[in-house]
Amino acid sequence: MERRIAAVLAADMVGYSRLIERDEVGTLKRQKRHLQELIEPTISAKNGRIVKLTGDGLIAEFSSVVEAVQCAVSVQAEMAVREEDIPDDEKIRYRVAVHLGDVVFDDGDVYGDGVNVAARLEGLAEPGGVVVSGTAYDVLKANVDVAYKSLGEKQLKNIAAPVRVYQVVDGVPIAPVPRGPNRPRWIAAVVVTIAIIAGFLWWQQRRGIDPINPEELAFALPRKPSLAVMAFENLSGDSSTAYIGDGLAEAVITGLAQNPKLFVISRNSSFSYKGTPTKIQTIAEELGVRYVLEGSFQTDDEQLLVTARLIDALKGVHLWAETFKRDLSTEGLLKVYDEIVDQIAVELSVEMIAGDQARLVFVDAGDLETYNLFGQMIAEYQSGTPESIERAINLANRAIERNPKASLPYAILAWASFFRISAGLTDDPEKDFANARKNAEAANSLSPETGVGHPVLAHLDLLERNYPSALEHADHILIKSPHDGTSTALAGWVYSASGNPERGLELLMQAIRAEPFYPDFFAVYLGQTYLMLERWQEARDVFLALYGKSPNYGYSMSLAIAFVQLGAVEDARLQVQKELKSNPSRITIQTFLAWFGYVNDPSYLEMSVSSLQLADVPEK
Repeated sequence: MERRIAAVLAADMVGYSRLIERDEVGTLKRQKRHLQELIEPTISAKNGRIVKLTGDGLIAEFSSVVEAVQCAVSVQAEMAVREEDIPDDEKIRYRVAVHLGDVVFDDGDVYGDGVNVAARLEGLAEPGGVVVSGTAYDVLKANVDVAYKSLGEKQLKNIAAPVRVYQVVDGVPIAPVPRGPNRPRWIAAVVVTIAIIAGFLWWQQRRGIDPINPEELAFALPRKPSLAVMAFENLSGDSSTAYIGDGLAEAVITGLAQNPKLFVISRNSSFSYKGTPTKIQTIAEELGVRYVLEGSFQTDDEQLLVTARLIDALKGVHLWAETFKRDLSTEGLLKVYDEIVDQIAVELSVEMIAGDQARLVFVDAGDLETYNLFGQMIAEYQSGTPESIERAINLANRAIERNPKASLPYAILAWASFFRISAGLTDDPEKDFANARKNAEAANSLSPETGVGHPVLAHLDLLERNYPSALEHADHILIKSPHDGTSTALAGWVYSASGNPERGLELLMQAIRAEPFYPDFFAVYLGQTYLMLERWQEARDVFLALYGKSPNYGYSMSLAIAFVQLGAVEDARLQVQKELKSNPSRITIQTFLAWFGYVNDPSYLEMSVSSLQLADVPEK
């Protein structure tokens, strides 16, 4: 018997009995041809395999949820073409569902929670359509360029807990989401006249907007005006200026998000569409907002040209559009920022507040080259690999050489040292710990208004079990960036780890709403918080989705804890044994405590250790 977490695809033919009764030989011939010529090759091409064939359907398993959904959509699209000349009442059509869950393989048969849920879900799909479960969707939403419509929670037959269900929207091409600015570039503008023409053409070709249906939003609209600010599209054809547009858009997000009368989606989620042409209504539906700000920019040696427009996606109209021509300098960028933010405030009938932290970033940089270095070092740090962290350190040091009074590079250096400690990449943890604290304090000293060092200091205090100080820094984070998703998630974990998981959960859910395409560490904090609150099934679902997206020993141990607390000790042991084969030195109780032993909750730590012991995790 073999048990593992897998993406399960279930397909079933619509009206099989009726078609067989009408034309048994013809139906079976066509079904066999589709299977041999289309379905089996497509499953194989997406690294899947058929594990069970039934008379009117099949079960297939994939190691990747992304490839399972790509396979499902490709098959459904091709089936529509292959059957287009057949009368409607004789067409062969399939319903398809994809679920990420626990699967058991035994003596040629396949069963388990993953199969059961997928088989039940399949009946909720439209003929020729595809649905996915909530655990699959949590992996897919930031990795596959398709549109989804939430069908809400559904109670499936013989499945105890309700299952979130999402419909893959028809007619949307499916492909991996590019992670960089690889959209075809427009003609370079070296004179302002050409730039103005290009900006106008960009604006014209983006004018068509379809109004959204509020019932199809992934999240309910907040009561206050809600807005997503997209990355500004670079029309210059010069990749070295890309960070100018990113920095401008991020400043607008930061400036607007400070206003308690506005709800603004965080940078990571709105920038996830960068380089991928996406309809405005799709963006609004997926992020759960009414308004979208998008724009483009171009530069030459001395001039900056920015075109921006504000769209009401609910009504399908653009409220405001304008082109700004300014000097290519931090002062010019600051003027464009002020005008965009002021105009949005006018259109949405809100008054901007004093103490605008976003403006301080322009002041912090001092000049355009340093500002460009800011954008590069942030992007490298957020990539989160050991190599990109080293590049971020080099860029931060270059920025400090140019402007020793800039605070942001010191914050990046502090986070880089903390990364080395938490990832186990340091040869001298005490030195890196001291450097992290020194640089974080320097960042706060140079710019107390922004307080960019508080998040690092809060986490360093957690490691030293100084919970009052950690909470004080967390409160500073919430004051300085009350509506930023990442900042709120960091503060939420400080509250959870300091012994108040109820407040931690509240903040983490706020962070996820502000950043729907959240990074994995949000989910790690959320899953651990659920464990502290003894919400075992929710913890299991979180770590199941994480493990399906990126299998590793950390997610595996947390998943094992949830399994044990749900009474599935054998499942926990199988999960641990599988991971021990590839990470024998990492799957240890000592490793888990190195990550979470600082948590100020003795019952959580005792429960975690006893669960890992029951799951046969070695002590050291």
